Amino acid sequence: MISNQTQKFWIGLGGNIGDVQRRFAQVIGRMSHELKTMPKLSQMYKTKPWGPISQQDFLNQVVEIQTSLSPLALLDYLQTLESEFGRLRSNEVRWGPRTIDLDILSWTGPALALKALTVPHPLLPDRQFVLKPLAELAPNHVPPGLQKSVKDLLKICPDSMDADLL
Repeated sequence: MISNQTQKFWIGLGGNIGDVQRRFAQVIGRMSHELKTMPKLSQMYKTKPWGPISQQDFLNQVVEIQTSLSPLALLDYLQTLESEFGRLRSNEVRWGPRTIDLDILSWTGPALALKALTVPHPLLPDRQFVLKPLAELAPNHVPPGLQKSVKDLLKICPDSMDADLL
Protein backbone atom coordinates (compact mmCIF):
# COMPACT_ATOMS: atom_id res chain seq x y z
CA MET A 1 0.00 0.00 0.00
CA ILE A 2 1.28 3.43 -0.93
CA SER A 3 0.05 6.69 0.58
CA ASN A 4 0.72 10.29 -0.36
CA GLN A 5 2.53 10.88 2.92
CA THR A 6 6.11 9.73 3.39
CA GLN A 7 7.61 8.40 6.60
CA LYS A 8 11.17 7.83 7.71
CA PHE A 9 12.13 4.24 8.37
CA TRP A 10 15.34 2.89 9.83
CA ILE A 11 16.31 -0.48 8.40
CA GLY A 12 18.88 -2.77 10.01
CA LEU A 13 21.11 -4.76 7.67
CA GLY A 14 23.00 -7.81 8.88
CA GLY A 15 24.85 -10.72 7.34
CA ASN A 16 27.75 -13.11 7.78
CA ILE A 17 27.84 -15.32 4.68
CA GLY A 18 29.82 -14.43 1.57
CA ASP A 19 30.77 -10.91 0.49
CA VAL A 20 28.51 -9.07 2.93
CA GLN A 21 29.86 -5.58 2.18
CA ARG A 22 29.18 -6.01 -1.52
CA ARG A 23 25.72 -7.41 -0.83
CA PHE A 24 24.88 -4.46 1.45
CA ALA A 25 25.93 -2.05 -1.30
CA GLN A 26 23.78 -3.88 -3.86
CA VAL A 27 20.73 -3.97 -1.56
CA ILE A 28 21.10 -0.28 -0.69
CA GLY A 29 21.43 0.54 -4.39
CA ARG A 30 18.24 -1.35 -5.14
CA MET A 31 16.37 0.42 -2.33
CA SER A 32 17.57 3.79 -3.56
CA HIS A 33 16.50 3.10 -7.14
CA GLU A 34 13.26 1.18 -6.56
CA LEU A 35 11.95 3.25 -3.64
CA LYS A 36 13.13 6.53 -5.18
CA THR A 37 14.92 7.54 -1.99
CA MET A 38 18.33 8.87 -1.05
CA PRO A 39 19.29 6.61 1.84
CA LYS A 40 21.45 7.81 4.70
CA LEU A 41 23.95 5.18 5.81
CA SER A 42 25.61 4.45 9.10
CA GLN A 43 29.10 3.05 9.23
CA MET A 44 29.46 -0.74 9.29
CA TYR A 45 29.97 -2.63 12.52
CA LYS A 46 31.40 -6.07 13.17
CA THR A 47 29.79 -8.12 15.92
CA LYS A 48 29.97 -11.59 17.38
CA PRO A 49 26.94 -13.72 16.50
CA TRP A 50 24.08 -14.26 18.93
CA GLY A 51 22.93 -17.75 19.74
CA PRO A 52 24.46 -21.17 20.25
CA ILE A 53 25.67 -21.87 16.71
CA SER A 54 29.36 -21.51 15.84
CA GLN A 55 29.54 -19.12 12.89
CA GLN A 56 31.34 -16.14 11.35
CA ASP A 57 31.09 -12.66 12.85
CA PHE A 58 28.28 -10.48 11.51
CA LEU A 59 28.48 -7.15 9.73
CA ASN A 60 25.72 -4.70 10.65
CA GLN A 61 24.63 -1.36 9.28
CA VAL A 62 21.56 0.88 9.50
CA VAL A 63 19.96 2.70 6.58
CA GLU A 64 17.52 5.59 6.89
CA ILE A 65 15.02 5.85 4.06
CA GLN A 66 11.96 7.94 3.31
CA THR A 67 9.06 6.20 1.59
CA SER A 68 5.31 6.32 1.13
CA LEU A 69 5.06 2.53 1.50
CA SER A 70 3.11 1.29 4.50
CA PRO A 71 5.12 -0.68 7.08
CA LEU A 72 3.64 -3.98 5.87
CA ALA A 73 4.33 -3.15 2.22
CA LEU A 74 7.90 -2.22 3.16
CA LEU A 75 8.28 -5.49 5.08
CA ASP A 76 7.08 -7.42 2.02
CA TYR A 77 9.54 -5.51 -0.17
CA LEU A 78 12.44 -6.18 2.24
CA GLN A 79 11.62 -9.88 2.45
CA THR A 80 11.58 -10.04 -1.35
CA LEU A 81 15.03 -8.44 -1.41
CA GLU A 82 16.27 -10.92 1.21
CA SER A 83 15.06 -13.80 -0.95
CA GLU A 84 16.59 -12.36 -4.12
CA PHE A 85 19.92 -12.00 -2.31
CA GLY A 86 20.00 -15.61 -1.14
CA ARG A 87 18.17 -15.77 2.16
CA LEU A 88 16.22 -19.01 2.53
CA ARG A 89 13.91 -18.62 5.52
CA SER A 90 12.62 -22.20 5.26
CA ASN A 91 16.06 -23.65 6.08
CA GLU A 92 17.12 -21.18 8.77
CA VAL A 93 18.09 -21.70 12.36
CA ARG A 94 17.16 -18.88 14.76
CA TRP A 95 20.14 -16.52 15.10
CA GLY A 96 21.99 -18.65 12.57
CA PRO A 97 24.13 -17.62 9.59
CA ARG A 98 22.56 -15.23 7.06
CA THR A 99 23.41 -13.97 3.61
CA ILE A 100 21.30 -10.92 4.42
CA ASP A 101 18.89 -9.87 7.15
CA LEU A 102 16.75 -6.74 6.69
CA ASP A 103 14.74 -5.56 9.69
CA ILE A 104 12.51 -2.54 10.16
CA LEU A 105 13.95 -1.14 13.38
CA SER A 106 11.81 1.98 13.80
CA TRP A 107 9.90 4.65 11.95
CA THR A 108 8.31 8.06 12.44
CA GLY A 109 4.82 6.58 12.73
CA PRO A 110 3.09 5.05 15.74
CA ALA A 111 4.09 1.80 17.44
CA LEU A 112 2.79 -1.28 15.62
CA ALA A 113 2.03 -4.71 17.04
CA LEU A 114 0.77 -6.80 14.16
CA LYS A 115 1.02 -10.54 13.59
CA ALA A 116 3.60 -10.08 10.83
CA LEU A 117 5.41 -7.01 12.15
CA THR A 118 6.26 -5.21 15.38
CA VAL A 119 7.72 -1.70 15.22
CA PRO A 120 9.91 -0.71 16.87
CA HIS A 121 11.74 -4.01 16.57
CA PRO A 122 11.12 -5.79 19.89
CA LEU A 123 14.84 -6.38 20.54
CA LEU A 124 15.97 -2.88 19.52
CA PRO A 125 16.66 -1.67 23.10
CA ASP A 126 18.71 -4.80 23.84
CA ARG A 127 21.19 -4.84 20.96
CA GLN A 128 24.26 -2.67 20.60
CA PHE A 129 24.74 -3.80 17.01
CA VAL A 130 21.62 -1.90 15.93
CA LEU A 131 21.64 0.91 18.50
CA LYS A 132 25.19 2.07 17.69
CA PRO A 133 24.62 2.53 13.95
CA LEU A 134 21.11 3.88 14.54
CA ALA A 135 22.56 6.46 16.94
CA GLU A 136 24.82 7.72 14.13
CA LEU A 137 21.79 8.54 11.98
CA ALA A 138 19.11 9.47 14.51
CA PRO A 139 20.49 9.92 18.04
CA ASN A 140 17.49 11.98 19.18
CA HIS A 141 14.84 9.78 17.57
CA VAL A 142 12.46 8.32 20.15
CA PRO A 143 11.20 4.99 18.79
CA PRO A 144 7.41 4.85 19.14
CA GLY A 145 6.34 3.62 22.55
CA LEU A 146 9.83 3.55 24.09
CA GLN A 147 9.97 7.01 25.74
CA LYS A 148 13.77 7.20 25.38
CA SER A 149 15.90 8.48 22.54
CA VAL A 150 18.20 6.14 20.66
CA LYS A 151 21.27 7.70 22.33
CA ASP A 152 19.69 7.16 25.77
CA LEU A 153 18.72 3.58 24.91
CA LEU A 154 22.33 2.94 23.91
CA LYS A 155 23.57 4.24 27.28
CA ILE A 156 21.43 1.71 29.15
CA CYS A 157 21.65 -1.18 26.66
CA PRO A 158 22.17 -4.47 28.53
CA ASP A 159 24.02 -6.07 25.60
CA SER A 160 27.58 -6.88 26.68
CA MET A 161 28.71 -7.93 23.19
CA ASP A 162 30.71 -5.20 21.52
CA ALA A 163 29.77 -3.73 18.17
CA ASP A 164 33.07 -2.53 16.70
CA LEU A 165 33.48 -0.21 13.75
CA LEU A 166 34.70 -2.07 10.70
